[in-house]
Amino acid sequence: MRVALVGASRIAARTLPAWRAIPDVSVAGFCSRNSALASDFSSQHGIAFLGTPESASLEGVDAVYISSVNSLHVQDVKSFLDRGMHVLVEKPFAMSHSDALACFSLARSKGVHLQEGMMHRSHPELQLFGAALRDGRIGTLKEIDLNFGFVLETHGRARRTVAGGGGAVADLGCYLIDFLTWQFGGWGWSHLRVDPEWEIDSNGERLDSKVHISFVMNQSVRVRLWCSISIPSRNLWEARGTGGAITLDRHDPQSWRSFSVDWINEESERVTLPIEVSGTEPSGSSLFLFERQFRNFVQACGRAAEPLVSEADSVQNARVLESFLAEISAQR
Repeated sequence: MRVALVGASRIAARTLPAWRAIPDVSVAGFCSRNSALASDFSSQHGIAFLGTPESASLEGVDAVYISSVNSLHVQDVKSFLDRGMHVLVEKPFAMSHSDALACFSLARSKGVHLQEGMMHRSHPELQLFGAALRDGRIGTLKEIDLNFGFVLETHGRARRTVAGGGGAVADLGCYLIDFLTWQFGGWGWSHLRVDPEWEIDSNGERLDSKVHISFVMNQSVRVRLWCSISIPSRNLWEARGTGGAITLDRHDPQSWRSFSVDWINEESERVTLPIEVSGTEPSGSSLFLFERQFRNFVQACGRAAEPLVSEADSVQNARVLESFLAEISAQR
């Protein structure tokens, strides 16, 4: 399979070695709308610049990996699907329910595969945390708290603007939304409350830099989400039920080795659960997690594996994200 990257982004640069590590995959080059940035990206990473997404000649390219700014994801997805290419697009894939439905409908009509990139589904500690939610060890689930924050070093860049589709909810809250979708499918919500804190972006608009979100999921589970692109966090996750609790202490989202998953039983005894990792991985970094995602995408294109993120899950993510972002916009 020949793959082209769309966007001269930091994530594209960081994950390029993961693409190059996959047998039978070759990276044809990359597309970018920023010619000045493209020149530096090409020389630094030894990859050919193919032109803008709109003008690049991609003869012989089978698939694209899109990591352009959030606001361009849907436009780019539709463009490459229309050209008959498989598409892996970074989160958030779509920020409206209707856009998600339209993109998947186009993919089916073209006979190609579309997949949302949610690398965190490859994390062994998240798989363990999710399994512990469902295996009955904490009884009936009552509450979930999910926190995700770090300093996003992109101030003044398109990604950290309202026009670019940035903000704490779009950039980091989408992971928390997807975790709930991963575990609970087409979940519903009520009693929604969204409390943003703001920064002024480079265009003078108010951008959500820290957000607290609370709601009742499926009429019975109290959920609290917190996300921030301006301050670091321990990223503590906790789920409480009628028979105990499960905690995930996420010290460093870039290295799975720093995670700890603990089960607290009815007697308040704490047991650290073993995190098992199959296959090889380089020194505990997150690069092997991206490689897992990319391998899954390649296999899903050939119908040799189910995608890590299904169409139904991506459509659900977009539906929830659209609702949360509407609350943000109403307060902006």
